[in-house]
Amino acid sequence: MVLANNQFRGGCLPAGIGKMAGTLAEINLLNLGLSGCLPPEIGKLTMLTVFDVSFNDLSGTLPKEIGSMKSLEQLDVAHNELRGDIPESICRLPNLINFTYSFNYFSGEPYECLNLKAKSDEYNCIPNRPMQRSPQVCENFLSRPVDCSAGCYGSPPPSPLSGAACPSPSPTMALPPSDYSPPAPDIDAPAPDTDAPAPDTDEPAPCLICLR
Repeated sequence: MVLANNQFRGGCLPAGIGKMAGTLAEINLLNLGLSGCLPPEIGKLTMLTVFDVSFNDLSGTLPKEIGSMKSLEQLDVAHNELRGDIPESICRLPNLINFTYSFNYFSGEPYECLNLKAKSDEYNCIPNRPMQRSPQVCENFLSRPVDCSAGCYGSPPPSPLSGAACPSPSPTMALPPSDYSPPAPDIDAPAPDTDAPAPDTDEPAPCLICLR
């Protein structure tokens, strides 16, 4: 499944991806505008050889369930906003050759990852590793927690619907007192002009469904 560079802004990787375990050998979602958290159900994709979700806006941690993807050869999660420790089980995958996780905010890297044939861990927050982000940048970013418990968005997803914005309700008009009597009509007032042009009917009708 290759959907790279389509810019589906605001989407996320749903938990239902695990139901495609018997049909997928490759997932390439590079630069797709994905956000939210990676679901642990991706660990069910045991036939997958390539998993590329780089250049997105993914957050949260790498699910340890990725360590069950025994056929995985290439794993690329670079250029996201992932954090936490990289699970040791991922770097122990028997067929993993290339693991790219640079330009994130990972703070822990197991020794097994250093023994991979090809890896990239630059611009993270990993202590005692070269070419990392500054401590101040890491502290500022990691001080903002991420909650992935609400699904892949980490929070309720935005509505996929769109429509015209509804006008703000008019202020409530005060009613006259109960003993109020309207003034008598002015009998000397001119009769209405029957030749006046009809009102403009091209104005948009008020929306019936308000999307807030």
